[in-house]
Amino acid sequence: FDQWRVDAVTLSPYLGRDSLEPFFRYADKGLFILCHTSNPGASDLQELEISSGQSREHEPGQPLYLHIARTAPAWSPNVGLVVGATYPNALRAVRDAAPKAWFLVPGVGAQGGDLEATAAAGLRADGSGIIVNASRGVALADDPEAAARTLRDAINTARRSIQTKPIASTTAAALPPRDQRLIKGLTDLQAVKFGDFTLASGARSPFYIDLRLLVSDPGLLAQAAARYADILAGLPCDRIAGVPYAALPIATAVSLQTGVPLIYLRKEAKAHGLGKDIEGAFQPGEQVVIVEDLITSGGSTIQNAERLRAAGLAVEHVIVLIDREQGGVANLAKAGITAHAVFTLTSVLDHLEESGRLSAERSAEVRAFVQGHPVA
Repeated sequence: FDQWRVDAVTLSPYLGRDSLEPFFRYADKGLFILCHTSNPGASDLQELEISSGQSREHEPGQPLYLHIARTAPAWSPNVGLVVGATYPNALRAVRDAAPKAWFLVPGVGAQGGDLEATAAAGLRADGSGIIVNASRGVALADDPEAAARTLRDAINTARRSIQTKPIASTTAAALPPRDQRLIKGLTDLQAVKFGDFTLASGARSPFYIDLRLLVSDPGLLAQAAARYADILAGLPCDRIAGVPYAALPIATAVSLQTGVPLIYLRKEAKAHGLGKDIEGAFQPGEQVVIVEDLITSGGSTIQNAERLRAAGLAVEHVIVLIDREQGGVANLAKAGITAHAVFTLTSVLDHLEESGRLSAERSAEVRAFVQGHPVA
């Protein structure tokens, strides 16, 4: 960066995060971490199944390249991933694991990667997110400039083709397998359950969500934290803030997975010692992302954001596992906070109904309750 004035580099994650930290100091440079490369021997190591040591016995491990895809983007906002066009299924899996990351994609051209399959598997929802790397097909062509222009036109044609296709339904079949496993795990744990419940307000509800139960299943907690980490990777963030009680273990798990430092708000200020309202080290002006378990009205999140802002911290984003879709997202937006949810209640109901774990009648009852009980 200093001597050759390059704009981006490819880097190996094999030695771990600390080996890459010198590169993170360059805020205006691109860092592409080797994830699933395009060469024939990529599967020798990159597809080896690993375990974090937290997986439940009935859950499979994950290939090493997906662990990199879920972990590396959280190391720096400038991190992208190298994913080969010669493995379209892996490319699609990495896009699922890192929905906002930029991909450097070798393998189109001389190595035989299909451009349209690459676009279909690798493009983000905004129609961008991939940089196609073609070396031999351009550099060794009789007319490299013409070859480059031809490739550019083919890339844009593939992008337009993908963007004009109908958007797939977000039913259970469309959910990534890991999201399906996470929803199944939440219902098996009875963190999401259906029946007849009396809420604190006295109202009767046909469903109840209690994410405090996640602490009793470390493997499931790790799965949930990984999905928070996916969202966090695309946000400006110096620290995350956990909120007692349900969200604090989740925030701790996210911090351990991503390496992003954690602070947390006390339920009440200490009446002794330093009398802190916020525990953990921080500096005024830092960007803090709040980690919550749920969004209902958003009121408590707004209050917590104001406490953090009063301490000189910038708060613009909150991540939750489930948005109950009762008006909280709009309320947060009015307070200058963008809400990001791993699941909406609708997506949970859709999956459970499609997979036969929830009757259509019970699903309709829950949907009607939510629509009839918006929270101001």
